[in-house]
Amino acid sequence: MNIFINTLYIQLLNFIRIKQAVFWSIVFPPFLFVVFSSLFSVNDPSYVSFILIGIIGMIITSDGLFSVGSIIKQYYNNGTIRILRKMPINIVVYFSGILLSRLVVVWFSVSIIYLCAFLLYGYLPTSSQLFRVFLASFIGIWTFSFIGLCFNFINIKLLSNEKSAINMIYFLLIFTSNAFYPVDMLNSKISTFANYLPLNPIYAIMRSESFSVIIILLWGIIPTILFYIFYKRLTITR
Repeated sequence: MNIFINTLYIQLLNFIRIKQAVFWSIVFPPFLFVVFSSLFSVNDPSYVSFILIGIIGMIITSDGLFSVGSIIKQYYNNGTIRILRKMPINIVVYFSGILLSRLVVVWFSVSIIYLCAFLLYGYLPTSSQLFRVFLASFIGIWTFSFIGLCFNFINIKLLSNEKSAINMIYFLLIFTSNAFYPVDMLNSKISTFANYLPLNPIYAIMRSESFSVIIILLWGIIPTILFYIFYKRLTITR
């Protein structure tokens, strides 16, 4: 338990020291919410709730794709994982602390957005919505973290090439999803395609809409298995 708490503390401390990470994870999402909600909620007050969930989904996606994978890849390249294996600690518990640290950052950023929504529009979430956001953030961080890990570990020796691929995946997910507007009202084909990707079902959970449990499970399980295969292959050949 001490290892888990210490890992969580160290990861949060490292996060606070990186100014760029703090800006994109904590400062930028509330700013984006304020801009979009002030522009498009004048004639449609319900858009406040819609874009609020949309920004939360963006936070979950970016934090999962860009944070966990790069941290663990860095640990692999600098030999930290090899050292951890020789120490009397459970590496699964250690990595769980890393995942939880990202969830804490996500929940903190989400709380700031809810605060902005309350101060600007008097918006108060229901307890059921908060539970759905909590559940979706856990599912999303797990799913997108392992997707990011797969791209980071496809070729562990490449230091930056995977970032462009992850950026492409991120923008594909965001701009085909229901982040800023209901895509099905504009293009049904893109909406159908997006429903097979992991982000739209996560939005559906948060907005209490129907979604495919099978899609959620597949995106949660397949990247996890692929990462395990990549990781085992690398540890054998290293």
